[in-house]
Amino acid sequence: MCSDSIAVVDFPIGKMAVMPLDNPGLAHVVSDIQQLCELEGARPMKLATLGNRLDKKSRNFMEQHGLKLRAMLDFCPQPLRLWEEDGCAMVCKERTAHERENLECLRGKRRGEAQKMMRQLSEENAFQEVVREVMCCLLMVPDRTLLVSKIGNRLSRKAQDVLRATKMRMVQLLRCFLDDFILQGQGPAISVFYLHVDTKEHFEFTGPINQIDIDINLSRQRRLMELAADFLQPYRGEQSVSAQDILKRGFGTCLSSSSDACVVFIDCRSSAEQEVSSLPGAILQEDFTWNLLFEEHPKTLFVAFCAMGCSSAKWIMSALGRSHAPPGARSRLFWLMGGVASWAHASGWFQDRQTGRMTRMVHCGMPELLPLYPVGSGDNVVCSESVELSDEERLSVDRATSLRCARLGQIARESRLRLFPSVFCRDAVDILEGNVKAPLVFVDCRDESEIQVSTIDWPLVLTKEQFYVRAPELIRVGMSIVAFCTVGTRAGAWCEKLVGSLSQEDGGGHCLDNAATPQHRLLNLYGGLAAWLHCGGDLVDSSGQKTQRLHAWCKACADVFPVEGVQLVLNEAAPEPPEAKPFVSARKFSGRAFNPAEIIQQLQTLKPEVLSDSLSYASTAIPYNNSRPSQLTYGEPALVKKVWPERPVQ
Repeated sequence: MCSDSIAVVDFPIGKMAVMPLDNPGLAHVVSDIQQLCELEGARPMKLATLGNRLDKKSRNFMEQHGLKLRAMLDFCPQPLRLWEEDGCAMVCKERTAHERENLECLRGKRRGEAQKMMRQLSEENAFQEVVREVMCCLLMVPDRTLLVSKIGNRLSRKAQDVLRATKMRMVQLLRCFLDDFILQGQGPAISVFYLHVDTKEHFEFTGPINQIDIDINLSRQRRLMELAADFLQPYRGEQSVSAQDILKRGFGTCLSSSSDACVVFIDCRSSAEQEVSSLPGAILQEDFTWNLLFEEHPKTLFVAFCAMGCSSAKWIMSALGRSHAPPGARSRLFWLMGGVASWAHASGWFQDRQTGRMTRMVHCGMPELLPLYPVGSGDNVVCSESVELSDEERLSVDRATSLRCARLGQIARESRLRLFPSVFCRDAVDILEGNVKAPLVFVDCRDESEIQVSTIDWPLVLTKEQFYVRAPELIRVGMSIVAFCTVGTRAGAWCEKLVGSLSQEDGGGHCLDNAATPQHRLLNLYGGLAAWLHCGGDLVDSSGQKTQRLHAWCKACADVFPVEGVQLVLNEAAPEPPEAKPFVSARKFSGRAFNPAEIIQQLQTLKPEVLSDSLSYASTAIPYNNSRPSQLTYGEPALVKKVWPERPVQ
């Protein structure tokens, strides 16, 4: 047998064929087989299925020369694996040693485990090849944007096998490379945009992929929408739309000002904010006309937006209130709830107004919104102290602060009646205005980690341990003791416990004499540090310097602090502390109606002087109901004393 020929031994019985290696028909059959197996990757395929997928030219050549498919597999340049399974011949591409090594550590893992390891796995060549394929798919389309489902159909079998082996979805993988890809939308409408115009060989891991970051973003989004609800209290009856609704309904697939667009955005922000970026295809507020709404874009929805939503809502109300507003305008005009911050949480992308390119840069509008943006967006969020708030934004800030103060007063009243009814309280405004004649010593009832951030600005502030040591001295000189915490619940519980055990030894080992410590000299700061800030009080850090930082204690009380003048420090990834349960319970029932029998039963246990003090607070508290409009007069700045009324000093 010549060395330049090959013998096909799988012929029908009695036949033998010797064929040159450079035969074009044989080369075509081998190439066809190799290509079909490459497309399947390492996925097993029946030998009969492989034969049916061969093109007509290959089948005719094999029939003409009496060749069997099983024998043709040995001629392929890349090794193919052939075995029997349940009586059927199976074939697949043989993995190389490098491919087996790359995927061996991932096979058999549960869904999500590879995602947690993505920071390390992103350096693996297998994942880099998948991302490079996605990049090539996006660069082949004019706008470098495709739906995720279409990208998956264009990937090679090898790339699909990598995702299948790791049980990872395409969206999860691309969110690991946020400096290169922008994902927007939800569900089947998720689209991917490639940020660069040229190719890259290596992609750096940058995305928030772990569950902790996801939980933090959910917490920030909840706080953002709570703040937006306080900002937009007068506009609750108007038409608003969330960023999630825009993307979920498919509006985000065609965000431009062209005639076939389904959504056109209207930018109601200042020029300084617009210079950084805008929403895709947005038009300026002054460029909007009714002719644009009904003639040029007859089927388009218009969504106005600003930093939070107050300016855009005010603009829409003014536009609809004009006498020449068309009848059908109300069904076509919306404002974006939560503003550009909510758009960032929904993974929406922004557009540079100068170049028209997609970007992640955005102006937050006001410094108070900066901590509410998603994790990892700090370098992309511009915060300029020089930007002045508009009249509507200033009014919304004052309104939100007043609503939060009213909410705090309602919760403080409920907390006192439920948790420490026998404890006397003192208003922060009475202390700050000098209406309390007796000398005061403040006792900080918070944890050490909270105290290290900041505390009340007062000449004498002690921790609980320091108070136990100095209690006899302080009582001897006739000082009144004011306990405080974040919102008053922990300090009130501490006072309640101390009132019941005045004659017993406590933490420091010193005996507190009942006669020397009258009950009315052990006070709780009504509303805690939150009320102190609402009334204009200051904070100092551990070195005695004034600061605006304050530990928020728990996420449930984050919406009772003033909007301005405080920087909340909060471990958003940590669960709520166990001692916060009484506060959460009091908050839950702060708007409920009391059962008369329950009230009478509770009041019968109180001393007359305590009962008088409790009823005084209950009678002066302004009810707060988050479901009905604010009791404050719209159009004038809200004052703290309107929702935190003064009481006669006892």
